[in-house]
Amino acid sequence: MNKRVSRDSSVNGTRRPGFASAAAVLLSWGVLTFAVGCDQQSSSSSPNVQPAASTSTAQTSPAVSTNAADQASSPTGTHPATGTQAPSATPTPVPNPVTGTTPPQPGTAPPTATPPAATPAQIANGPKIVFEVESHDFGKLISDEKVNFAFKFRNEGKAPLVISNVQSSCGCTAAKPSKPQFEPGESGEIQVTYDPKGRSGVQAKDITVVCNDPSRPSFSLKITADVWPLIKVMPPSLSFGNIKAGDRPQLRLTVTSLDKDVQVKDVLFKGRGLAFKVVDSPIPSADPNYPGQKIVEISLTDEVPTGQFNQKFDVVTLARSNPSSEPVETYHNIQMYGMISGDIEVTPTYMSAGAVVINQDFSTEVTLTSKSGQAFNLIGEPKIIDIVTLQREQVKVTAEPFEADGKKGWKVVLSGNPGSFNGPFTGTIEVETDLPKEKYVHFTFHGLVQIAPGQFPGGNVKTITPTTQQSLSNVNPANTQPPATQPGEKAPQ
Repeated sequence: MNKRVSRDSSVNGTRRPGFASAAAVLLSWGVLTFAVGCDQQSSSSSPNVQPAASTSTAQTSPAVSTNAADQASSPTGTHPATGTQAPSATPTPVPNPVTGTTPPQPGTAPPTATPPAATPAQIANGPKIVFEVESHDFGKLISDEKVNFAFKFRNEGKAPLVISNVQSSCGCTAAKPSKPQFEPGESGEIQVTYDPKGRSGVQAKDITVVCNDPSRPSFSLKITADVWPLIKVMPPSLSFGNIKAGDRPQLRLTVTSLDKDVQVKDVLFKGRGLAFKVVDSPIPSADPNYPGQKIVEISLTDEVPTGQFNQKFDVVTLARSNPSSEPVETYHNIQMYGMISGDIEVTPTYMSAGAVVINQDFSTEVTLTSKSGQAFNLIGEPKIIDIVTLQREQVKVTAEPFEADGKKGWKVVLSGNPGSFNGPFTGTIEVETDLPKEKYVHFTFHGLVQIAPGQFPGGNVKTITPTTQQSLSNVNPANTQPPATQPGEKAPQ
C-alpha cells in the first residue's frame, strides 16, 4: 500500500509539518487529471475500448515522493517540537474532477469490470446452438429403473460450435455431448441418464451447458419425473419411548410395494435385545397403487439393555417392478430409539469428553450404582459396541470399584487420544452385570476435537496466519459411520 510521505518545513524557527506534502499531492492530482483526460480522449476515439478502462485509470492511487529525505521524516513519528504523535498518513480519496469517480482506499482492489456483451456482428457470424426441445418430462418412473433421453440440437451458425462443459445439478443425473465440436450445419445431441434410486415424488433437475455461442454462452436444459418407490417401509424410524426394565412393548413396520407379491427376505441385526417376526398383513393395503403388503413385528427380549437404546437394523425385501422383470433385492435401514430405566443408575446419564485438543489425551467417566442398594458385579471389561469417526484403537474403556457417600458401585472411565482427527465423535459402551433382570447396561459418549489456538492439524503449535486460518476452516469431519449390517448377516434367534 502506498503511503503519503510529507516533508517538514521551518518558518521563523517553528517546524510546520505537511506543507511540502500537501503541495506534492496537489501537484500529483494535476498530473493525474491531465493523464486521465488524455486517456479518455484516446479511449473515445476507439470503439473497442470499454468505459471500464478509463474508470480503472482514474482509480490509480496518487503519486508519492520517493525522495530519501521525505521518507526519513515519516508523519507517523513523534513531532520534534511538541512531542506529540503525528496523524495517520492515509490519504482521503478525492473525486476526480474530470471523470467524477473516486479512487478506492489504499489497499482496496478496484471493482471487476463486467464482461462485454456480444456485438451484433459476433452473434451474426458466430456459432448458434438450436435444440429441438430444451426440457423433457419422463413422467411416472419406478425408483429402480434408470432412464435416458437425448437432447438433439443443430449448429445453425456460421462458425464451429464448441461445447466446453456440461454439468448436472446432482449426482443422480449424468449428461455428455456426442462430441465437443460441431461444424456449421452439423447436428449433435446431449445424452442424459437419470437414476431415480432413493428418490420419491416429483423431481426436477437442471443440466447446465457452456458453449461458445455468443448469444447464449451458458444455459440450462431441464428434466422432470414423478418417481414412485418400488417399496415403502413405514415408519422410517421407531421409538418405544421411556419404559421400565421388564416391559415388553411390540412395534410394527409396514412394508408396501407396487408388486403384490413382495417378500421380506430377511431382517439383519447385529445388536441384542430385539426379536423380529414377518407376517402377512391381515388388512389389505389402503393404497390401491401399492397392493403388496407385509408386516414386520419387533419385540424386546430379556437381553435388551437398560439405559439409552439406539440401534439400527436392515429389512431386506424382494420385489419386481413389472411381472416380466427379475426381483430386485433392496436393503431398508431402520433406526430404533428408546430409554429403558432399571435398578442400575448411570451418573451422569452419558459421557461427555467436552472440547478435546488434537493430539492430546482426554478422559471422561460415569458411575454405576444400584437405586435399591443391592450389590452387583461387572462381568468382564466394558465394551465399545459402536463408535463414529474415531478408531477403536484410539480409545479404551476400563472399570473399577467405586464407593462414595455410602454408595457402592462401579466407575467406568473412557480415555484416549484423537491424534490428528478434527471434528465430533460419538459412540456407545456396554457393560455386563450379574443381575439376572438387568444383564446389560448401555450408555453413550461424545466429544468434539478442536484445534487449539496456534495449533496446526497434527499437533504442532505455530503462529496461524490468515491464509492458514482459512485452510483450517475448510477442514470437515469425515463421516465414517459403518453400515448397521452387511449382506449375509442373520438376525439372532
